Amino acid sequence: MIVRLILALAAPLAMAVQDVPPRSGEEPTVGTVCLWAIYNTLDQVGKRCHSGEDAALQAFVAEGAGRLDRVLIDKGGLTEAQLDKFKREQTGTDMPDAEFCKAEGPGGFYGPARSQDIDGMRRDLEKVLARPGKPVWGDCL
Repeated sequence: MIVRLILALAAPLAMAVQDVPPRSGEEPTVGTVCLWAIYNTLDQVGKRCHSGEDAALQAFVAEGAGRLDRVLIDKGGLTEAQLDKFKREQTGTDMPDAEFCKAEGPGGFYGPARSQDIDGMRRDLEKVLARPGKPVWGDCL
């Protein structure tokens, strides 16, 4: 799931993020910006393609997306306008719903998210949010 999502969403944001590879022998990590792209896309897919379904998942994802937005503003130095532009570019929100919700498009990431444990997702989110420094893409896988 993450591999397809990252390929669909990857784009540089040089002014706000760093691309830092893991050091030799270090485990790859999902970067803050990578997780931001995932959460914001899932948030939009939930709202546009699965309205009224999975209330707990959608509430958690929306909250997480908002918290990750704050990190890109507070630690990444983005303005609200820059964040909004970046969000439109990364999440595909300019696509018509019929295209956006297709399984081979952003809509395809919602099904796998349904099978995730929200408590586990929350623990992973908290770890990423606690990282010091400027947001990074990370390995995203």
